[in-house]
Amino acid sequence: MQSTRQCKGFSLIELLVVLAIIALFAGVAVPTLMNFRSRRNRDIGDAALVLRSTLRTARTYAIQYRVRAAVLLYTDQYHLEYEDRKSKHWDRPLANYAKDRLLPDNVRLSWDTTVVPVRGVPAHIFDQTGTLDSLSALKAMITITDTANEVDDAKIEILRATGRVRIQ
Repeated sequence: MQSTRQCKGFSLIELLVVLAIIALFAGVAVPTLMNFRSRRNRDIGDAALVLRSTLRTARTYAIQYRVRAAVLLYTDQYHLEYEDRKSKHWDRPLANYAKDRLLPDNVRLSWDTTVVPVRGVPAHIFDQTGTLDSLSALKAMITITDTANEVDDAKIEILRATGRVRIQ
């Protein structure tokens, strides 16, 4: 005996198998995408913490050794230098914190117009008392940006009168 019924759709089992496969792919893809975004957030946060630390180190170095100390800024790196009191030349201290701090590939620095150039390179300079030598009356700002604009920027604020450095 032959069946007169014709198949015009998917069976319940076929639909469940397809849904299970889609759920499996989604279960793998979503955490991977979320991890990618959180890694970018970490890159911005880590860069802000290390730059803040370098700025605080420059301020401490200036006070401790009674010299002017500067953090020279490039878009993809920065480093600390001090001004020799006798020769008035800028040089790097002989210590670990004088090395170039390279930023991750997806992170860039930008700054406001209050920077003072050292050998033509934008820099934030702290004097012997720890105050910021700046063109601004109140504060200076450095922005740490994700090049893909996928996460929020971090801003570092330096108060001119006190030299206080904080992340906003």
